[in-house]
Amino acid sequence: MRVTTWNVNSIRRRLDAVLVWLERNRPNVVCLQETRCVEDDFPAAAFAAAGYRAVVAGQPARNGVAVLADAPMDDVMVHPFWERDPDARSIAVTVAGARIVNVYVPYGEALGTRRFRHKIRWLGRLRTFMAARSPHVVAGDFNIAPDDRDVYDPKRRRGTLICSPAERRAFESLLGTGYDDALRRVSDAGGRYTWWSHRRGAVAGNRGLRVDHHLVHRSLASRIRSVEIDIEERGRRGASDHAPVTLTLYSAAPTATVALTARRNPRRFRMSSRIM
Repeated sequence: MRVTTWNVNSIRRRLDAVLVWLERNRPNVVCLQETRCVEDDFPAAAFAAAGYRAVVAGQPARNGVAVLADAPMDDVMVHPFWERDPDARSIAVTVAGARIVNVYVPYGEALGTRRFRHKIRWLGRLRTFMAARSPHVVAGDFNIAPDDRDVYDPKRRRGTLICSPAERRAFESLLGTGYDDALRRVSDAGGRYTWWSHRRGAVAGNRGLRVDHHLVHRSLASRIRSVEIDIEERGRRGASDHAPVTLTLYSAAPTATVALTARRNPRRFRMSSRIM
């Protein structure tokens, strides 16, 4: 199973680019954030023509999340851990036996503000939900760079929004409910960012942040095959400021022989779309 998270920063503005990307990459599940439209304006028909079902939580002009899948989605829940959330920021679905939660964590505005306190409380609600319900994958734009490896200039950004101690503690508390940061299961390297500003040279100079994550329940951690960040898509003219990030899970924990074969010749390796 391949699960992509992507903050598209307006789905109607970038629909053509998203459709081209889907045709080229064909993930099984896509968690979209910042769709910026109400449900009736979401281009579900275009995705259906491309072979994807869609569930949507919309909001005019800002926020908004959606999940696309190439298989039926069951047990759909909008606002799965806070039904009175004033913003459209979360959806939970089950696809091929996998419970997947798509989140768009509040930005927080600035340290010490009401919106920052709201962000920390929102993350606390998510933590309670993860501890109680144990979904298989929680993916999305978390608006947190978990440690200094995830920041282009950590000295300058230390203690600021997205990199503050309170936000990093909140992220660690999510992992503490029984989850692994999928990218850190496959790489300890720094400089693997998912967001770059639109300033000239930001992408080419790799001046970015890693704020888009897949949190995978530890019962499935051994099935993590790869996490791929599509920097080429981010560098395309007119692209979102976030790159699509794709998690690939083996259908079962691989034997050493299968894992080695997949690494040596990934194009020849195929897996079931059902992970349970």
